[in-house]
Amino acid sequence: FAELHKRFPGTPQSDSAYFEFAAHLYSQNLFPQAGDSFAIAEKKIKTASIQTRALLGLADSRRESQRGVEALQHYERLLSKIQPGHRDYLPARLGQAIAFGETGAFASAVSLFHAIIKVEQPESLTALRELGALYQKRGDFRQALQWFQRYHEKVGDEDETTKLIMAELYATIGDLEKSISLYRQMSSREAKFGLAKTLEINKKPRDALREYIAFLDHFPSSTFAKKAQARINFLSQFVV
Repeated sequence: FAELHKRFPGTPQSDSAYFEFAAHLYSQNLFPQAGDSFAIAEKKIKTASIQTRALLGLADSRRESQRGVEALQHYERLLSKIQPGHRDYLPARLGQAIAFGETGAFASAVSLFHAIIKVEQPESLTALRELGALYQKRGDFRQALQWFQRYHEKVGDEDETTKLIMAELYATIGDLEKSISLYRQMSSREAKFGLAKTLEINKKPRDALREYIAFLDHFPSSTFAKKAQARINFLSQFVV
């Protein structure tokens, strides 16, 4: 890496190496280090197309590092350099919307998410999910479910994480039957434990006991194992 910059300073290959190193750190979830590397890359890179990507990486890294205010400054700087239609424009707008939400600018975040959703690009799909997450964070669970549902309709069953969130939210708002129905469609340990717990809340102790026992059979080393065993011991006193 160092030898490449020494032998070929200012070349596209050298510029790409700066970017790729920072991108590698980002892919490893080393966001503070990635941000620092993207900052160096942005200053060193001479190739305009790679420089804008480095600036986007810097903004995203700062946002992922919970440095939302700084991230917004970088997004603004990037957006002042590019126009709609540029490859980095919608990713920058999406990151900006998420950062708005994380820094308390709720109205700005919602407005920007809606604008991105209307464009019908890959970022629009992410915006649906992130808008649901924003409403969830604010405690508006019914609105959150509406956006998560729209996201789920687009992606199907490939995103079980969002499906699990929806099941938890349905239980939170008291729609236990919908929650149970969603939990039954999933196979993860979180879903199976959630199913047992929701059945118990729904006053179906026999079904809950059966699911707790099945959970322990399939996931004996789970972090939920002790809780499941405690519920089995309790419910066994009342279920014949």
